[in-house]
Amino acid sequence: MSLDLSKIFSNETISRRDSLEAICNVGKITFLATTFPSFLRAQYYLDFKLTPFIYQNPWVKHEIINFLDQQEVIDALGFDPLNYKKSIILEVAEYSTHITEEFATEFRGSIWISAYLFSDKDPEPYFISMGLEKEKYQKKLEMLTELRSDPEMLKLSRGLTIVHEIAHVWEGHNEGSILTGHGVTYRIEVEVIENLYNSGKVDLEMCKKMFDFFEKYMNNRPTQPKTTIDRYFQEHFHNQNNK
Repeated sequence: MSLDLSKIFSNETISRRDSLEAICNVGKITFLATTFPSFLRAQYYLDFKLTPFIYQNPWVKHEIINFLDQQEVIDALGFDPLNYKKSIILEVAEYSTHITEEFATEFRGSIWISAYLFSDKDPEPYFISMGLEKEKYQKKLEMLTELRSDPEMLKLSRGLTIVHEIAHVWEGHNEGSILTGHGVTYRIEVEVIENLYNSGKVDLEMCKKMFDFFEKYMNNRPTQPKTTIDRYFQEHFHNQNNK
């Protein structure tokens, strides 16, 4: 096993949220801490839009919360995404209101992430319904197929994808500031991976898989040369004492 999922996604990772209560509120699910008296409860500003997919798959929201609650994620972002100063609306659904071949997008503080990252359904009907030509979404189909071939990598990837979009939410609230880039080494995801590696939650093999995946499918805006990516990986991972 290249990734110890029990360390990342088990309830043990929920230190400050070891008791969560879901409350329906205007079509969303807002999570409140229940380990304190009602007058001391703090609202955590990650609102899950109550989509049919979330309703039918409640494990999805728990997986996302467990991932975001890790100190390694908080350190990379520089803030706690579950206790942010403004509400972040997260929608996990098969269909997006935006015409996109991406599997996640951020728009004005709201995040949409494709339910196809959490299921084994064929996403091609979604792309067709968006009116997208096959040559435009073919690479996304290949990307999803590769992720689904490695369940551990798929699980890590969807957590990292949400972190990336949360970073864009922060940028929207801090005009002119950049928290995540694209390419490969400019991504906030890479910092999260490095933090997880240094804490022993992911091994070198999984780190290399993620770097190769980013280079193959997400190396754009700007495109970085392989030599730069390999050098970064060597400097930040191979020189560590972690195994």
